[in-house]
Amino acid sequence: MRSTLLVFLLQVVASPAYSMTFKEAMSSIENHQKVAEMELKSRSTAEVANMKGSWGDPTLKVSAKNYPVDTLDPNQTPMTGVDFVLSQKVPLTSKYSDVELAFKNLSEAERWKSKSRLEGLRSALWSYLISIRKLSDEVRILRENLTWLENIIKVSQDLYSTGKQNQQAILELKIRKSELKSMVQSKDFEISEVKEMIKYIIGTPSEIDLSSVPWEILKRPTPQTDTAEKSLESNVRAKDFALTAKSKSRVPDLMVSFGYTKRSNVDENGDFVTLAATIPLPTSSVRHADFRKSLHEKRQSELALQDYRQEKGSKLAKLQLMKKRIETELEILRSETIAFADNARQVTTKSYQLGDSSYLELLQSELKLQNLRMKEVASTATLREVNLALKTSLGEELYE
Repeated sequence: MRSTLLVFLLQVVASPAYSMTFKEAMSSIENHQKVAEMELKSRSTAEVANMKGSWGDPTLKVSAKNYPVDTLDPNQTPMTGVDFVLSQKVPLTSKYSDVELAFKNLSEAERWKSKSRLEGLRSALWSYLISIRKLSDEVRILRENLTWLENIIKVSQDLYSTGKQNQQAILELKIRKSELKSMVQSKDFEISEVKEMIKYIIGTPSEIDLSSVPWEILKRPTPQTDTAEKSLESNVRAKDFALTAKSKSRVPDLMVSFGYTKRSNVDENGDFVTLAATIPLPTSSVRHADFRKSLHEKRQSELALQDYRQEKGSKLAKLQLMKKRIETELEILRSETIAFADNARQVTTKSYQLGDSSYLELLQSELKLQNLRMKEVASTATLREVNLALKTSLGEELYE
């Protein structure tokens, strides 16, 4: 029994964790709690629209009137009876329809915010994947340098045995090797930290199969829908309907009442009916101040939309310039600088093996090449981030 349990546990531990594809991960974000929160807020606002568009419930008032205090006899006086009054608020304008439309557009704005938050989470996932690829490329470079350095240490030990190199050189090379090992371990921890954030975004403990990530999407255009702009546009429409409703609200509602009095009929005049209409006199400054408040809110929403469009234009222009600058730097770095540094390290390595170059010159050439390769990786990651920012600003889809 114990052996069977042990075998089962070993199988569980040894079994690889399930990896999601990129497409599956992007789809799973739709169920994220932050997205669901905004969806529920949109639905809540839609229900408010139904409430605000209603005239309200009619009221029924029942009252016993003019009963003698001493006897409470309903047949003692002709004024004794029971009143039934039914009242209903009746608007004299279509303001409630405008209020309903205002809240429906607010609900639409919240729905676009939900989609914007979804795209924000997808953009964050892309950003984390870019970080993982950057860190992985850096680890690869460091491991390649470690392999190169281990060979150089062997060469140095041979040179030391023949008296062509001192012990200080071997110690310095081993120190450099230790530094590289520490950097690799640090990068591995950073990768694990990023993976934990990815698990939060996709809402599962699974990891993403990095081979399924379609990196080419960042370089080519995809269908556009600027959800942030759509939300601001819906908000402007909502404020416009709200302003129309406030303008019509300066005409107060009419309260219409119908009453029926059931009497004792002592005077043989039968029951009475009553019809009444009540309307408030809009003499205070409340309605006018409420209208001006709505007017300012509408202008505020228009300015917010205008500012967003202007900022978006400037941001896109800046990102395009950044993209061209980084692409130019990378072209020079890849075609010239790194090639020169690689040749320089090869020449210095051969010279060191012959005993013509010092270990300091060798380490300097190695560090120079490493820094340039690290710079290429960092610039490539930055270019991907810029492309991602361009797609996000344009409202382009981040996966297909």
